[in-house]
Amino acid sequence: FVEYAAHYIRTDGQLYTTDSHQYGTYVRGYHAELDQHLHATCPGSEMITELYVPPHRLMDFLRDAARQLSGHGSIAHAAQVIYGTIRLARPDTETFLPWAHPLLTDGSGPAPDRWACVIFNLHIDHIAEGLTRAAEHFRGLINLATARGGSYYLTYHRFATGAQLRTAHPRIDEFMAEKAHRDPHGVLTSDWYEHTREVLAGSSASAGRDGEH
Repeated sequence: FVEYAAHYIRTDGQLYTTDSHQYGTYVRGYHAELDQHLHATCPGSEMITELYVPPHRLMDFLRDAARQLSGHGSIAHAAQVIYGTIRLARPDTETFLPWAHPLLTDGSGPAPDRWACVIFNLHIDHIAEGLTRAAEHFRGLINLATARGGSYYLTYHRFATGAQLRTAHPRIDEFMAEKAHRDPHGVLTSDWYEHTREVLAGSSASAGRDGEH
């Protein structure tokens, strides 16, 4: 931690005139070697999530997140936290599905001039039980953020429910409708888009059935 912190303290004030410095080497299958050294009984990997909360709610968010990730409360299994980071970001006022909202998503008022962005990187065991635990933790973290008027970054994982998608990103259905209108033949698509469309459709169908009862 000391070495990591010292490195980034030394970069304070640097200006970057290109995005190319962000490109780095990604070694495919790197975790297989880690699994071997750790004598793992199943393949593993790491997965991140990024959550946004108003800065004045950061500390109580972190306290509740620590409790959940430690295996207390409604989730009985502890998560394997690899690392976490916190930074501040200005609200996004330009994109249709903003990554940091210009308004608090609980409708309580305008967002602060900065969002606290919290990243958690969790180890995931690629077996049914491990994926179930991961889903519980990532969904739990989203609930903690949205309860404070915050949101989460859309594309880091696919564990969010339809209800969570709509709470954290209130224009998601409008986005899907506009996409279908402008691209009726589905020329432009992605794994994320197809998954999100299915989740929202399933959530709407479930809500309709519940209403019938």
